[in-house]
Amino acid sequence: MSRSQRRSLLLLVVVALALAGCAGGSATVASSWPGVAVDETTAYVAYNQAVHAVDLATGTERWRFPAQADGKVVFYARPAVGADGKIYVTSYNHKAFALDAATGQQAWVFEQSRDRLIGGAAIDGDVVLIPSGDNSLYAVERSTGQLRWAFKATSALWSSPVVQGERLYQAALGHVLYAVDAQSGEAIWQTNLGGALADTPALLDGLVLAGSFGSGLTALHAADGSVAWNYPTVGWVWGNPVAGDGLAYFGDLKNTAYALHIEDGSQAWKIALDGPITSTPAIVGDRVVFVTEAGTIYMLRAADGGVVWKVTLEAKLYSDPVLAGDVLLIAATGGDTLVYAMNPDSGAIRWQFVPAK
Repeated sequence: MSRSQRRSLLLLVVVALALAGCAGGSATVASSWPGVAVDETTAYVAYNQAVHAVDLATGTERWRFPAQADGKVVFYARPAVGADGKIYVTSYNHKAFALDAATGQQAWVFEQSRDRLIGGAAIDGDVVLIPSGDNSLYAVERSTGQLRWAFKATSALWSSPVVQGERLYQAALGHVLYAVDAQSGEAIWQTNLGGALADTPALLDGLVLAGSFGSGLTALHAADGSVAWNYPTVGWVWGNPVAGDGLAYFGDLKNTAYALHIEDGSQAWKIALDGPITSTPAIVGDRVVFVTEAGTIYMLRAADGGVVWKVTLEAKLYSDPVLAGDVLLIAATGGDTLVYAMNPDSGAIRWQFVPAK
């Protein structure tokens, strides 16, 4: 590992994990970056000491949880939005919450994790899946929060699982990608990718694609975990890829955006941006949007990577951009504005959400 790689990882860990002290329950406030999810009318933004429900049309806050700031509760991960009128959100203080999407009222809390919850929850039918820093993936009843089963990995789980049919796929910091039976929690296969896996894998055309801190982007056959292809990147890969028209789009910590052919991993294009890319890009029609730590939003042509427009904000951008209807949501770190709503055609700002203090 080079000195520059160590510096990049240290920066990201400090940003993501400047947490309240270790053993003994020291009570300083953590720092994180925002996680954003949406439904038809509302953006749910989990950041630091609150989850905010923000009106997509106006940028006004509908509710926040908890109503009064609690220094012992810190949020980081993207909420999971259910079809049952609830959202599910994880926190650094080892707890996962089910909240009423309309009011923010707590429906239940899951408290069995023995370490911080950094990865977001995922929904699989009547089950909520909760990855934990204690090496466990917990499956709990969506209606009650009661534990159904727990899968034990060999290292911390920092990312959400992704579910397809009767299987789920879970990345772990200890270099291993797991396929797990979604009904029983039993392992089906596991593959070591040679580098830490910090984000959710992507499922594309019978393949599982995962970026790592070591081996670039790797495609595995979903059936058995064997390697289909590997693409070595310039820098480590934090965010997972997004796919469209046979291409997978992703970025790395050495400021490079990529498009690869999913079938064989060959390069369609790559371009240098102005800062590290820690997030998953978003597809917007025939374009794809990337954000960088330097605060720049790039709208690129999906076919060739050409720049359609770019806008630089006075903030750091670590979170995934989210397309919500005709609005592009950009969550920001380091300034007063938490969320920018932008016109995806021009980059013009429609509204800004600044949380009340």
